[in-house]
Amino acid sequence: MKGEDALQMQVVTWCRWVLTPDYKIFAIPNGGKRHIAEAKKLKLTGVLPGVFDLMIIGPKPNCFWIEMKMPKGKLSEHQEEFRSFLQDSKWEFGIAHSLAEVQALFIKWKIPTKMSK
Repeated sequence: MKGEDALQMQVVTWCRWVLTPDYKIFAIPNGGKRHIAEAKKLKLTGVLPGVFDLMIIGPKPNCFWIEMKMPKGKLSEHQEEFRSFLQDSKWEFGIAHSLAEVQALFIKWKIPTKMSK
């Protein structure tokens, strides 16, 4: 596995190792090539283009969104719209190009980890 998928796997593995039990991380699998029938079904069942790759949720009101990008990757038009929605709604979010950037977001957002307890 290479590219953005490999980076996201590295981030999720690290997060699941360090997050305390009252926090969960999960992926929102919006991307990828799909058969037209599957794509239609996903749209009808609630898939929304542009939703960021990862969500970390903890005790209310802790909710954090992360969009993973390769070093030269840019947000799509739908992702820009979703970023604007998150900004307007005052949710915490970040665009990360590496595990180190995700770790910096944890510090910025004051997400507790097993190492910080």
